[in-house]
Parts: sequence; structure tokens; C-alpha cells
Amino acid sequence: MTAAAALALAPDPALPGRDTLLDAGAMAERLAPLLRAEGPLERCRRVLVRYDPGKRLAVLYGIRAGGAEHRVVASAYADEARVPPGFAHDRELGAVLWTFPDDPRLGGLTSIADWSQTAGALLGRGGVRAQLARYVPEHRAVARCVDPGGATVAYAKVYRDGEGDRVARLQAALAGRLAGDPDLRIPRVLGFSRPRRLLVVEALDGQGLLAARGEALEDGLSRLGAGLARLHGLGPASGTAWSFGVRLRRRLEAMASAVGRMRPDARDAAGDLARALGALRPSAAEPLVLVHGDAALKNAVFDGRGVALVDLDDAKPGPAAADLGRVLSWIRAERVMGRLTDCDAQRLAGALLAGYGELREAPSPAALRWYTAATALQVRCRKAVTRLHPDYAGHLVALLRDAREALR
Repeated sequence: MTAAAALALAPDPALPGRDTLLDAGAMAERLAPLLRAEGPLERCRRVLVRYDPGKRLAVLYGIRAGGAEHRVVASAYADEARVPPGFAHDRELGAVLWTFPDDPRLGGLTSIADWSQTAGALLGRGGVRAQLARYVPEHRAVARCVDPGGATVAYAKVYRDGEGDRVARLQAALAGRLAGDPDLRIPRVLGFSRPRRLLVVEALDGQGLLAARGEALEDGLSRLGAGLARLHGLGPASGTAWSFGVRLRRRLEAMASAVGRMRPDARDAAGDLARALGALRPSAAEPLVLVHGDAALKNAVFDGRGVALVDLDDAKPGPAAADLGRVLSWIRAERVMGRLTDCDAQRLAGALLAGYGELREAPSPAALRWYTAATALQVRCRKAVTRLHPDYAGHLVALLRDAREALR
């Protein structure tokens, strides 16, 4: 069975090489020549997928060759005008190939050595080494900055455009306002290089909340609720969520359409949910706060007392229920996929909202239900259909039906 068949994807005539590009075994032979100088290829695994049906597919592979790990990208475009020049081209698949860090749109990054040198200069210390932590092709890359003893002293992120400048200013302002706050920490900005589009922030103590289990997860979600309440208290207190709602509605419509094209088995469930969301849309007069915009557990660090929120790239004015709905949707999805019991899910959702309520009145139950369901369509479907996460792909119909039930 091909990778696409296992993910239940419909054919994509605009990207005829899609199924091969998703097959690690088939791609190992095609990617091996890029690393011939490194030694024999020992392993090839799919790390990340970014798929825009009918338009583009980028697959990041982790390859072990010559005893070292490498990141290699195969990217196909339906529109030839978007194909970046100067890279290896697999014409049979209609794809260009490159090895990290030779990304066509991360021009501020030329090499790991350059990354290390720039980060060290911004930190004002020598011997700093950059170690790749996360790479999203043509979008951004994050490195862990370690000292000669191996301790993590900072994180450095490279952006594809001027977005890093905006994030640096916002994060510096928030970290300053929250200095010493018991409920929420924001990593301090330690330096920013405009020519390199490189943002360096402090490394914080604590555990990523996504890795927490049992009582630690419950405590962490309670503190995450309090941290979000604190963040929401920092932003604008007047205005409307009209523009936020317009952008979200367009994204929901686009995702429902993508599900319908690529996952015929989920078309009816996605359409039913999209129609229900349209009929029950919250009031456009809902007040704005400063929302994180990606309030996922992977962006929360818990030290046993309070939380820190990282990755503020999507922070903007919006309704408070959007951040809380993001977390509540994750809890429901974990229950649908069998990782949480009904009792566990209720307890964790209660902990999140109780923590929020310690500092700020929670949004209305109707708003929370709507944004929880909207997140299922926007984020959970994205993981299933455009990120091709096997667990989400395998439970897509059940996730959509559960989201529809959440609206009742």
C-alpha cells in the first residue's frame, strides 16, 4: 500500500508525483545522490509534510548518511512559475530537491557555522554552536544554541521575510511587561539580526507541556489557563473581532473544501460541520484581547509553578475563546483518538478553565463551543489533510463528528 493510499487521499492530478514524494522507500534512491559525498545512505524517514492540494507539496526527509543526520527537502509545485531556480530538479516528479540549510526562501541562513557565529555575536559569547531543533521548509528554522559544555543557552529562529522584526518587537515588549510575573513568562529577546532575519531568545527552565502526563498535565493545564488569562489582560480592551472572524471564516471554508477534494470519505462530515459553524457564528461585536494565536501545548513550558508561552509568531488581537478553544479542541481530539478517557478529558478541560477563571472571567460557553469546533476544522483537519499526520488522518471522520457534537 502506498503512503497516499494509507492516508486515504484522493488523486491529485495537479501534482502527479505526490504519491512517490510521500514514499520514503522510493525517495531514498532519488535523494541519495545529493548526499553521495557524505557516505552511504543508512536510513530515510519522512519528518514533515506541507501539502496544499492542487498547488504544492513539500516533504522534509531525515536521512542518515556517513554516520551523520541530514535534512533533505523534495518540493513540487503545480505552478512552474513558483519553482525556485538553481536547485536539483527531479523532472519525472516535477520536484526540486535541496539539503538544509540551502533553503530557497530562508536566504538569511547560509550555513550552520554562520548561524552559530551570528547567534554567538548576538549573545556576546564565544563557543556557541547552533543545533537544528525544527525546520519548516521555505518557512522558518529554529536552532538550539549550546555552549561549549553542551548546555542550552538560547534559541535562535530564522524567518523567511521581515516577520521576525515584528515578532522581536512584540516579544521584547511582552517580556518586559511580564518580568517577575508569577502566572506567565515570555522568553526575553537577547538579540535580533535584520540582515540574517535571526531572532535569539532566552532558553527557559521547565518541561514542554505536551510531554506532561497525569497530575503534571492537569496542573500544567491549570497554569496554562492562568497564563492565557494573564496574556489576554495585556491586549486591547475595545474593538470588535470582525476582521479576525472574516479571516477565520475564509480559512474554515478553504479547509472544508480541501477535505472534500482529498478525503471523499470525510466530505459529508466536513460539510456538515462547516455549515453548522456558519449558522452559529459568534457575534461580530465580541471584544478583542491579545491572543497567542497558536496556543498549543507544544508552545507552553511548565516549571511546576507557572507557564511560559513561546513562539509568538501568530500573536494578534482576537477573541479570548480562540486560544482556549485551541486547547479544548486538543483535549477532545486526544479523547477521540483513545489517548484520554472521558473522565480524563473532562478533568483536564475543567482544570484549564478553572485556571483561567482565577484571573479573568472565561468567555461564554457558546463562544467556547464554537471556537473548539472551529479549531477541529481548521487545525485537526490540517494535520490530517495537509500535514498528513497518520493518527489524525486515521481518525478524521470521528474528529469531525465529535466537533459537530461539541456545537450542540
